[in-house]
Amino acid sequence: MTITKSLITVLCLVSFSHQAFSYDVRSEEDTVCKEPEFRTFVPEHLSEVEPGSEISFHVSNWADPDTIKAEARKIPLKLTIINKNVFFVAKGNLPDNLQNTYARINLFARSKKGGCLGQGGWLLKIKPEQTAAETSNPKNTQSDTESTQ
Repeated sequence: MTITKSLITVLCLVSFSHQAFSYDVRSEEDTVCKEPEFRTFVPEHLSEVEPGSEISFHVSNWADPDTIKAEARKIPLKLTIINKNVFFVAKGNLPDNLQNTYARINLFARSKKGGCLGQGGWLLKIKPEQTAAETSNPKNTQSDTESTQ
């Protein structure tokens, strides 16, 4: 009877230990996807900028550079991607027709390994476009009005 109990105990232990040894940590690491990260936004968050201003940002080097995209108010921006080996620099310009408004710059990129999507962005205040008359004739100051009186 003790031999039977011992045999059953040994069989149970062997069957459970086999399952424990079949776990492979590397297979879990291969399936984990690291989302691309965005940082160093120029101009800074909540800055006031001219229409058509240049923007730039950094993207982590595990992002697929072919998938880096940006949009302002759902208008796609044309980007130039520069590989700096440890990160990517993306540069582009705001649309000229975005004026006197706020615009969120939405950023998207997929990782090289796993293809998961990273998202980010920042908010900018876009000034109204100045006409040629406004730029050549600044607003009257108090000294200008005093001299005319």
